Amino acid sequence: MRLGFWNRLAVVSAALFTFICATWMVLSVNKESADRKAEGYRDCIKMVSVQNSDLTVGYCSEIWLQSSNIYGWNEWFQFLGMFALVSAILYAIIWLAVWIVKWILRGRNVAL
Repeated sequence: MRLGFWNRLAVVSAALFTFICATWMVLSVNKESADRKAEGYRDCIKMVSVQNSDLTVGYCSEIWLQSSNIYGWNEWFQFLGMFALVSAILYAIIWLAVWIVKWILRGRNVAL
């Protein structure tokens, strides 16, 4: 089976969409998590400087810097699969819509 121009364009677009979106999701979640951790750590250090007896710098480090919920390769592969599925569904919907339009137009050409 030979792919025409539009099908080749769809395959390349789907591959780019899949890789770019999966990478963007992982990087944006990691950046958001890092920003939240940095803000929480700064707030905790501010509370230590107010001389709150329950908090120490070590406790702040333990809470905010030791806990890691950073996305890695496993999550990237999950996002990759999710966006590949989305691409395949979009391709099928577009293909079906084109087929329906062609079928309707073919019906107009039939002699009465």
